[in-house]
Amino acid sequence: MFQIAVIQQDREKTEVLAAILQKDYRPVLLSKENVSDALAEEEIKLVICDLEQVSEINIPSQLPVILTATDTKDAYTAFRLGAVGYLLYPYQKEQVLQTVEHLQNLFKIKQKQVVVKTFGRFDVMVDGQKLHFSNTKAKELLALLIDRQGGTVTMAEAIDVLWENRQYDEAVKQLYRKALRYIKTLLAKNELDFLVVNRGSCSIIPEAVNCDFYQLLKNDPQAINQFDGEYMIDYSWGEMRVAWIMRHLGDNYNEVQEVNNNDLWDK
Repeated sequence: MFQIAVIQQDREKTEVLAAILQKDYRPVLLSKENVSDALAEEEIKLVICDLEQVSEINIPSQLPVILTATDTKDAYTAFRLGAVGYLLYPYQKEQVLQTVEHLQNLFKIKQKQVVVKTFGRFDVMVDGQKLHFSNTKAKELLALLIDRQGGTVTMAEAIDVLWENRQYDEAVKQLYRKALRYIKTLLAKNELDFLVVNRGSCSIIPEAVNCDFYQLLKNDPQAINQFDGEYMIDYSWGEMRVAWIMRHLGDNYNEVQEVNNNDLWDK
């Protein structure tokens, strides 16, 4: 997901920007004390920084910077300091999003499109290309995280599902860690950042992917029409989700199937 570093002196301003950005982007909230390490480690594409702090921190020259201030008189100073954008507080949602989108286009900062297919076989497409997994358990672990819709999956829960007949010992924990490392490496290689790893657990950022299952949960007609009663068919645990989806859809599913059957007879 497109990451934007947010560096503000005031906590309220930080929270306002984070709330505006979090639907379409991943705001990384930083302070001047930890900004250098974070900018080096994170896949930051853009920086939004308080004008009062910009001279106190070291921002890599290749990163576009939007400076923020509370007075229109500061606009000239912001651009003199090399800013490529300027935001005036109080922040307006439309202005913030338009500025970020404009800079994305100006600097050709492309956000990769991730499409996740769960109906039938589980697959992940990145900009139209299928993501290849040589580690089958890593693929199943990612499938499980997708199925949980952003909910936290503990190591114990993941092992219970993926290695259900194995004893919960150090050997199987290493298999889990290996699968998780594989996912992290594969996503990083493809410049993707929707995996969240914590000590003993992991999850995904559901807003960062376009998933047929997620669209179905929103009662999207196209997603409902695509669902043919099969879900992640390579994994036995997916069968439980099929029953859940049927209950969720209720009469909607029967109506769609009736329409599809009529279309077949018409042909």
